[in-house]
Amino acid sequence: MKVIVHDDQRWIKEKWMPLAQQAGLKRLAFVTAPTGLGKLTIEDVSGLVDHNELQSRTFDSMAAARQWVSETPAS
Repeated sequence: MKVIVHDDQRWIKEKWMPLAQQAGLKRLAFVTAPTGLGKLTIEDVSGLVDHNELQSRTFDSMAAARQWVSETPAS
């Protein structure tokens, strides 16, 4: 994955996240590489999530991420 520049990170936080939450998004899974810039960038972006409104986790595989997002969130 390419690095997500700061302007795009700000757009995600200020525009995309509120719209996604208003649309009903409850969980957001991030799939990362084990090391490298892609991992660091995703860690930065995942820190933008308002954890009071939206659950997020990072995963090493798409399969694990898909399983987690398809589970019923804890209340």
